[in-house]
Amino acid sequence: MPLLPLYFSTTPSVSSSRLGSFMAKIQVDSGLADESIICLSTCSKVQFRGFQEVFEDPEAGSVRHKEHEENGRDELFRILNELKPGDQLSLGAVELKQHFTQPPPRYSEGTLVKRMEELGIGRPSTYASTLKVLQDRNYVLVKSRVLHPEFRGRMIKDVDSITLEGHHPKDGQPVILKIAKAGFTIRHRHTMASLPKNLKPSDIDLDKALKLLSGKDVRRSGRLKSKPKVEEAVDAL
Repeated sequence: MPLLPLYFSTTPSVSSSRLGSFMAKIQVDSGLADESIICLSTCSKVQFRGFQEVFEDPEAGSVRHKEHEENGRDELFRILNELKPGDQLSLGAVELKQHFTQPPPRYSEGTLVKRMEELGIGRPSTYASTLKVLQDRNYVLVKSRVLHPEFRGRMIKDVDSITLEGHHPKDGQPVILKIAKAGFTIRHRHTMASLPKNLKPSDIDLDKALKLLSGKDVRRSGRLKSKPKVEEAVDAL
């Protein structure tokens, strides 16, 4: 298997208000002469640690490579870097592996603040109060310094995709499904009905909403209109 053109690049990784680090990346393509089969090998190596030389974020420890993994990566980088275009490679063995993608790690308070900085949300003077509001209003729960979304936090995220908006067939007034303190509520004018726990908000359509609004567990808010007084008929003399 001949070695195809080799690619080498250096990519800077800059952290705001800190001295950035530099990563060297190498890519080696090899395959058959007719290029019907191409194998790709890539590796990266930290050339300059920058602020990481004197500072390590303890909250980022779970995502950092361990020391022995870094040593193995440096050895692989050295081997790939010694190859030259046109070198002949021998196929030693073929090993098939199946990998499953993992969801991104949940935010900690530190990583959430960093993400807010990247998105331009808030200011350093408001970060602490924002995190406090998220916890006080039961949007998130902190477990082992990790933020876990509560029911309200998960529902707020998807509320736009499951909000029901329709009109009552009798008066044409809107029928709305919205989030409340105790969960989801269906509302038509002054009449409200809570969404049963065995139903999902995404399963509610206008017909089901009207049925719940006509059930026994409805509530009324606001001032109801008083019935008109019956005036006694007075015979004209």
